[in-house]
Amino acid sequence: MKKYFYIVIFTLLAACGQTNNKTNKNNATANSGNDTLKSQTSNESIDTSPKNSDEKNHLTIPENYSELKESPSNGRKMERILADLDDDKLTDTALIVENTADFANYLLLVYLSGQDETFQMRFFNENEMNMYPVQLAVKKNVLEVGYFLDGTAGFGRFLKLRFDETKKKMKLIGYDTGYKKGGAGSERLDKSFNLLTGDYVVKLQKLVPKIATETFKGNKKIESIYMEDIGIETLLKLDEIGSEFE
Repeated sequence: MKKYFYIVIFTLLAACGQTNNKTNKNNATANSGNDTLKSQTSNESIDTSPKNSDEKNHLTIPENYSELKESPSNGRKMERILADLDDDKLTDTALIVENTADFANYLLLVYLSGQDETFQMRFFNENEMNMYPVQLAVKKNVLEVGYFLDGTAGFGRFLKLRFDETKKKMKLIGYDTGYKKGGAGSERLDKSFNLLTGDYVVKLQKLVPKIATETFKGNKKIESIYMEDIGIETLLKLDEIGSEFE
């Protein structure tokens, strides 16, 4: 009788063990499914595809050039411009690069994301003197770039570029120059040319015997100039605008 009793108890315990194992397996399967679901949900909620970042920025820096980090003009940090230059809701990039293996060799690079194209303009110096680029700036989608030439006159060129929706290129819309003249830099001459209207203003500031400024105005219409067209001959022609008042 006792033997029969122990057999019944052993059978019941074995059955309970199988039930617990089955339950544990089911729970493990359920937990595994939950973990998989959580992982899928987490992946779906995080969009890791590159937006308009350096991963997707195809700006091409020419061989032997590197980004200019410090202005040789004022020693301040050179920042690349990140802005929507062509009004397409995408971030574009503008920066200045230098060829350290060549004397006074600088380029302005403008990358337009919507077109996936890099435009470039070289900084020219007709006298083979050193050049000193200054910080880039952007105001109302207009990119401003400038540089000074070496020498006592402190001659500087400053250009304003804006995207032309029709031509899909960066267009020159403003050109300013300035330099010292007269004995010991006793006079300062500044010229500003609006290429859209043809209007130009020349200001001659005399520093001795007292400060006095004369202002002259004129108008000259010229053909459209685009970033890739800007060379030394173009710059010299622009320098001549308003020369009758110098």
